[in-house]
Amino acid sequence: MNSDAAGMWRDLRGGAVLSKGWRAAVVMLFPAGLMAASVAPAPRAVRADFEVVDCLLPGQLRGLGNRTYLAQRQPTHTTEADCRIRGGEYVAYDRADLRSALNVWLPSAEAGDADAQLNVGEIYERGVGGPPDYVKAAEWYKAGADQGSVRARLLLGALYEQGLGVDRDPLKALNFYRESAGIKDDLEYRDTVDRRIATIRDELQAQVAERDEQIAALEQQVAELQRQVSQQNGAASAVATQVATLQRLVARLREERNGSASQLARLPSPTREPGTVAPVPVVSTLPPRVVSGLQLGRFYALVIGNQTYTTIEPLQTPLHDAERAAALLRDRYGFSVKLLRDADDVAMLRALNDLNAVLKPEDNLLIYYAGHGTRLESAAREAGYWLPVNAEAPPKDTFWVPNEQITAHLGRLQARRVLVVADSCYAGLLSDDPGTLFLKDP
Repeated sequence: MNSDAAGMWRDLRGGAVLSKGWRAAVVMLFPAGLMAASVAPAPRAVRADFEVVDCLLPGQLRGLGNRTYLAQRQPTHTTEADCRIRGGEYVAYDRADLRSALNVWLPSAEAGDADAQLNVGEIYERGVGGPPDYVKAAEWYKAGADQGSVRARLLLGALYEQGLGVDRDPLKALNFYRESAGIKDDLEYRDTVDRRIATIRDELQAQVAERDEQIAALEQQVAELQRQVSQQNGAASAVATQVATLQRLVARLREERNGSASQLARLPSPTREPGTVAPVPVVSTLPPRVVSGLQLGRFYALVIGNQTYTTIEPLQTPLHDAERAAALLRDRYGFSVKLLRDADDVAMLRALNDLNAVLKPEDNLLIYYAGHGTRLESAAREAGYWLPVNAEAPPKDTFWVPNEQITAHLGRLQARRVLVVADSCYAGLLSDDPGTLFLKDP
């Protein structure tokens, strides 16, 4: 019995898989001799159970005072099995035409739901029966981002990085990425910061010069009044009072002047490298950032090594590479690692789906895949696939795991930081998915 079956047992006579708690209940209800005949075999999970679909849940019956009413139906992204259990309707993902998915999400998006706005943006970015509409995608992403959607900020950043539907702005893209990771301080180009510093410097220099002129004029008046008092041998008390008032005003102006001069002296010098990024805001009124108190969350890894294929050519190194990666992540870096060896399509999709019950927003996930990969071309686009060990040779794609399903599962996860390392042919096609940041090993 492997670790995935911990806490479970198999009745050898009936073949049913039951938890320990249910086993005790069954023993109490059925005599031992009837147990095998009374318990039906557990249904085998099928691939469709773990595929992500656009699910339209039934409306809930709600009460308001003495009145009951049926609430509006709510769309959600979930697995086909979960959608069936919750009584929802769904349409399997159609890579050629997303009109059906748009019909599911658009009413809620127009009503202001942030998750629905995010999904409508993704649909437009993929293309609704035609080429992608990046302008509409950016508009819906911005609507979701303004309401706090983390993934909407990430995908909007990807559009700004590539200049799709918006003017290309790598700095704005970087700040959207930082926001999606929970980092609130925006970066700025150094030359932008220099211009702002120059404006502040000019204002402070003008304040210092103005105070110097005011102080000089008042000191001249004080000197003249003091001369008049001395000529009258101190008899003019009103003039003496005026002198004291002017001296207090001079002292206050001098204090303001010294404060402006002190701020001026603390301003940083301008850089000589325009276009570089300023790592820290330099306005003196901003509070200092807390770095040591940053919560990094927990670290998880899903490692998949597919080597011993049943109907296509086996590979030589994926199992070795996957086991080494799993050991390195677990032993050196403290990851909690789930390792799949020679996984079929159901096992791969199940493992991705199971992450939903584990990951929290502050957590981190690394997915490593080593195995066969391939692609299929259509009139609209080119799609990449990871091949499970039960995959058949092209063009029979019945058991292939498409990139769309991988990214659909990742899009459902709460974790803000997810890294995918794919060691397979056509792994780069994963970057065609909206919002995927793609780094290629040279």
